[in-house]
Amino acid sequence: PTKQHLDSLLPELDVHTSFFIPLPFTEGPATGGCIASCAQATHLCVNDLYSGALNVTGQDSFEWSWSVKGPQKDADISAVYTREP
Repeated sequence: PTKQHLDSLLPELDVHTSFFIPLPFTEGPATGGCIASCAQATHLCVNDLYSGALNVTGQDSFEWSWSVKGPQKDADISAVYTREP
C-alpha cells in the first residue's frame, strides 16, 4: 500500500502527497535533550516510522535530526546550523 491516492497539498511538487506536521515547541532542557527550545514529531507512513526533531540552541543556531526506520529502511540524518557573524 502507498499513499498515491492522496491529493498533494503542493501540486507544483513532483510528489505523490505532502503534508505538514505542527511542531509544538517546549522550553528548557527538561525535555529530550532540548537546550533552549525544541519540537519533535513522528509520522508512520505505511510500514516506515519517520521521527524528526528541531532544537533551537541559541539566537543564531539550531540543530535538526531525522530518522527513518522500517522493514527496508534504517537511516539517520542530522545537521547543525550556525549563523556566521
